[in-house]
Order: sequence, then structure tokens, then C-alpha cells
Amino acid sequence: MIKDETHTVFIVGHLAQELSIKYDIIVVKRLNLKELLYRLRYRKYPAAKIRENLIAEALDYCGVKAQSASNEVYEIESEASISKIKSYIRSVQACKATVKPTAKQINHMKELAALAKKEKKIGI
Repeated sequence: MIKDETHTVFIVGHLAQELSIKYDIIVVKRLNLKELLYRLRYRKYPAAKIRENLIAEALDYCGVKAQSASNEVYEIESEASISKIKSYIRSVQACKATVKPTAKQINHMKELAALAKKEKKIGI
């Protein structure tokens, strides 16, 4: 159904890049690790799951996987609302014939190292 769609379709979720679809544009919404740690603890995730999620976010798992699903992959900070992301995608689409915005590479590795020192109880 999505492949036959002629309008803009937004697929939201961690598994979007796992689908056998070639996307025109992918926007990966990134989250800082302190906020991720807070959310996962609030939801009472086990330490192993918290560690797995922090490492996956720090290594940009979804962004790296998205590279094989689209030629245009952008990253946006977690504070962005869905309307801001839609606006961002529309601006990218409008720039097809002119200058495209540069893909933002968000790096959380320093933040992961700092959390590892501070949060020894999560085992990273």
C-alpha cells in the first residue's frame, strides 16, 4: 500500500529502516543520552535493556541502517516536533533543484563516555 502511495507518507518508528522500501528521504530523530536514560529508568527497564538502548543511540544504529534505505538521510534533535520534522522534509523536497541542506551528524559518543563514568550501575 505504501509503495503505491503518490502523496507524502510518514513512517514513524525504529523499524522503518528495516522495511523493504526505498525511501526518498529519511529523517532520524535523535535523542540525547541523558534524556533516554531518564525515560528508560522511568519505564523501569532492566539495566541490560537500558545499556543496549544507550549504546544503540550513541552508535546511531537507526541512522546507519537508514543509509541503505535512502540516498538522503538527515538527523534532527529530539526536541523537534512532528510538525517541525514535516516542515524540514518539505524544505528538503523544495531544494531538489537547488542547494540541499547538509545532513546533520549528531555524535553522542562523548556523552556515552561521560555517562559510563557517572552511571557505573548500568554496566557500560
